[in-house]
Amino acid sequence: MIDFDVSKVELAIKRAIEAVGGKDFEDVANLAKKVGQAVEKKIGNEIPNVEAIQDMVEQVLVKEGHDTVAKAYILYRQKRSESRAQESVVVEVGKTMDEYLDQSDWRVNANSNQ
Repeated sequence: MIDFDVSKVELAIKRAIEAVGGKDFEDVANLAKKVGQAVEKKIGNEIPNVEAIQDMVEQVLVKEGHDTVAKAYILYRQKRSESRAQESVVVEVGKTMDEYLDQSDWRVNANSNQ
């Protein structure tokens, strides 16, 4: 769960517009506001997760006639998801190495007793 921040939605929409060669950012704040309203309506007082917000961004972009931007946003979303997954793997490897070096992992002691 995350705290909802409309400025992050604005930035993501702006990047999607830039990705398709667009330079008209006049409607970005309005689109982000509509995303905020959609999230509030669907989620209510709960704290939305990243995927729920991203789904709303896609829906608003398509509903407002920004199909090309929506496609770019979907690709951006996919790349961010892959990046987060890779960061998670790096963290796990780092944690495992730290545990090994600290010998806090039971596998280190088990291997040394053989």
